[in-house]
Amino acid sequence: MTSYDLTQGSLIEHVKRIAIPASVGYLFNTLYNVVDTFYAGKLSTDALAGMTISFPIFFYCYRFIIWIRKWRYSA
Repeated sequence: MTSYDLTQGSLIEHVKRIAIPASVGYLFNTLYNVVDTFYAGKLSTDALAGMTISFPIFFYCYRFIIWIRKWRYSA
């Protein structure tokens, strides 16, 4: 893996180097969620409701873990 010095060179090139892989990752994550929702909807409305209810719970747990990690490593 090569390292890049972000203090040297064009800002536009650095943004492209970081933003394009991140955008592709977000695209695949969104496609995964769309396909997951589609097939859960084909199973039943209860499965779709379960996904809808569990997402905020998962998200808040995930954010809490991130907060704990930031708090732990900032000290």
